[in-house]
Amino acid sequence: MSHVAVAMSLLGLVLIVSTGHAESPYLDPLRPTGFSLHAVGLPPRAIGSTILRAQGTLAVAVQVTVEDYVPRGLEPTLLMDGVPILVASGVTGVHGRVTTLSFLVERPGLLKDGAILGLQLGEDPKTRTQIPGVLRRDTIQAPDPDEARRLGLPSLAEWLNRPASP
Repeated sequence: MSHVAVAMSLLGLVLIVSTGHAESPYLDPLRPTGFSLHAVGLPPRAIGSTILRAQGTLAVAVQVTVEDYVPRGLEPTLLMDGVPILVASGVTGVHGRVTTLSFLVERPGLLKDGAILGLQLGEDPKTRTQIPGVLRRDTIQAPDPDEARRLGLPSLAEWLNRPASP
């Protein structure tokens, strides 16, 4: 190998190392742009003879929009006032450069007025980022009335005011 080829190879390595993660979208922090809250009806659910949900219930989908989302090895985790909330989550929409991540909150006690929302990847606190805005319970969009009636669900106000379960 000639000296020029070795020098070019070393220069390439130096450039890769010096640019660090700025060139890798997998290492860039998540960039949330906002969120919305939607009440949804969850039907009874069983797998075989195992009952997961005996009767229909309400839940709130926290839908977070993120710019330039790149799936990674770690699942996004929703944070409320800095505390990780372990709930079902997934990608529910992609429109151009904007991806919607949804987190399904089934316990009304977790939805506190004025809570600061954030995201992190897995359990890594170094990846934490804040979502613009604060949680306001009065901005939760009510579920479809026909669906709520069909499932025999309480009103959104009744559900939100339920005492916390142990």
